[in-house]
Amino acid sequence: VGLTGLNGSGRSSLLRTLFGDGRFRGRVTLHGRPYAPRSPREAIARGVGLVPESRKTQGLVLDAPVFINACLPFLRRKTLLQRSALKERAARVLKNLGTCLSHMEQPVRQLSGGNQQKVVFAKWLIAGSRLLLLDEPGRGLDMGAKADLYALARQLADEQGAAIVVASSELDELYAHCDRIWVMHEGRNVACFDPKTTRREQVLHTTLLGQKA
Repeated sequence: VGLTGLNGSGRSSLLRTLFGDGRFRGRVTLHGRPYAPRSPREAIARGVGLVPESRKTQGLVLDAPVFINACLPFLRRKTLLQRSALKERAARVLKNLGTCLSHMEQPVRQLSGGNQQKVVFAKWLIAGSRLLLLDEPGRGLDMGAKADLYALARQLADEQGAAIVVASSELDELYAHCDRIWVMHEGRNVACFDPKTTRREQVLHTTLLGQKA
């Protein structure tokens, strides 16, 4: 599912709230159960992961090794897994994602933007997330890295049954990769479109005016 609209902060705020980092209003269900997390810890425990807009300041600990970043949700749970076991788990997932790196102890700041984003993805794969929230996931990435990222998201949805919510101002990206597009206007979801049957002009009209054409 894609979210778009003029107010980027509104989209980001919605995703942060769903991740337990904000004031929760309204009624939401997740896998048939009421969902209103009071903290990111509660959201993670319910199988929700967030790939934030700024991977460098919100998604990664830049000076920490790659394997530590990939296993951060486990570290929050005070896991008893040994360092070698964490490395092995991170290495297996990062290899499957096609991540380019020298070794597991390499500081994550030394990786390219695309590979840093794969490390952020990896931590939610390792955590077993069933709902993944992507906030402007292609920002700062080249075309190849963007294509890899969306391919990973599609693979998660198709092969593991994960639900993916993408918040983006890039309408072309949403049209290329999302099954549905929700338009947000002044903090409200005002319309839902099927990109297979809807012209871009209709979505842009709703984005600007806050109502369907």
